Amino acid sequence: MYEKLINNLIKIPHCTFAMNYAERISYLNRIKNYILEIKEKINKNSKVIDPDDKLLNYNIPVFMLAYYGVNVRDIIQEYNSLYKLIFRNKINEINSMYSCKRKYNKPYKKILFCSGRLAASSSVLNSTLNIIKHLSSKNNFYVDILTKKIKTENVKNNYKNCKNVFEKENALECIDIIGGGRYDAVIYPDMNMDSLNSCLGLFRLAPVQINTFGHSETSGSADYFISSKFYEHEKSQDNYSEKLIQFDSLALDYPDYSKNNKTEFSLDRNYFQIPKHSNVYYCNSSFFKFGKEFFYIIDKILEKDEKAIIVLTKLNIPIWDINFYNFLEKNISENNINRVRFLNRLNSYENNCMMNISDVYIESYPFGNMNSTLECFKLGLPVLSIPTSKLNNRFTYGFYKKMNLEKEYCFTKFDDYIDKAIQMANNKNKNIKEEIKEKSKILFEEKESSVEWENFLLELL
Repeated sequence: MYEKLINNLIKIPHCTFAMNYAERISYLNRIKNYILEIKEKINKNSKVIDPDDKLLNYNIPVFMLAYYGVNVRDIIQEYNSLYKLIFRNKINEINSMYSCKRKYNKPYKKILFCSGRLAASSSVLNSTLNIIKHLSSKNNFYVDILTKKIKTENVKNNYKNCKNVFEKENALECIDIIGGGRYDAVIYPDMNMDSLNSCLGLFRLAPVQINTFGHSETSGSADYFISSKFYEHEKSQDNYSEKLIQFDSLALDYPDYSKNNKTEFSLDRNYFQIPKHSNVYYCNSSFFKFGKEFFYIIDKILEKDEKAIIVLTKLNIPIWDINFYNFLEKNISENNINRVRFLNRLNSYENNCMMNISDVYIESYPFGNMNSTLECFKLGLPVLSIPTSKLNNRFTYGFYKKMNLEKEYCFTKFDDYIDKAIQMANNKNKNIKEEIKEKSKILFEEKESSVEWENFLLELL
């Protein structure tokens, strides 16, 4: 019974690019009502057969909820309560096996960073790496890593100061590593980004569970969410089930890979088959970060700027790419559609070359960028943003705020955003690029972030 109900829940599609704000709210209500319906059926059925053995194999489908651009705290909590209800026997069994109380006072704080994306180059690794390096170099911290199989020595070398690097993907093995009060805190850099982390979050395996912005969404199960005063606003706590901690720093000690890498980005517009004298508006975000509002931005830019070329990148997942293009055809005027170009997914070098030949980067909406924005800034490419009330579309705003440039590049109205994009693409002001390059230096390797992480953990634990 419950397997069918849950599978139906998992199959609910999440084509956010086909929905505006009101439609996204309506769709979320549909999902929430279905969850409540399942819970009601469970509570009325006195012959509940608890499918204990299947808990660790179920996908908990909360990943896509981050991309709706609205507060999803309540619905994520409903998901968690549903799974805790269905699998309550298994959860109680595991929690009783692994007491998460601190067993003794140690001369150090024992910390575990848990994420499969720490196994390879990724946005999660970029945003977490220097924090891990800093903490693992301190005598008053004992730092372990739990991740997937690490495929390169370069990544493995990042953890040379960590005590243990566990490469596990089996949920029971991960539970055995975390549980039993072995750690004072488990830090999940991307809670709910994959099934394993979602599952682990259902258990109380450590005295303290910490979530942060690798996935930029509340977890429904962690105790604290680490963010920054630069990104958040006065009502931000409403978006989180965790206690929101706002650092005075960026909470992001982001590596500056360009320091020792003087690569020339030589691929030109001919390589990407883009007309030499066009105005290039680039966005390399995945399609599920777009809402229907983004098509209004694209269409108006193309309508107002006859030299405009919009460059997007495919997901390289055929069903997504086809559905997206079909929707695009219906929402972009016939005269403009031929000036929207699609590239296959680019490697890092190609992406940097594409940024280098672009005139302006148009940030996706309602889910914005972090890594792409920082990559643009290193090349001096201006990024335009319409920040929402959610963290996942406030990183660009926060970076500009740190640079004292937020009033120049961040907007509340779509038409103001569009007019600014067209102005910048047509002016091609080299001084703007140089200003962004210079001022953005303060965003990289911000050691205050690592120190603030250290001090927070020392005080908390």
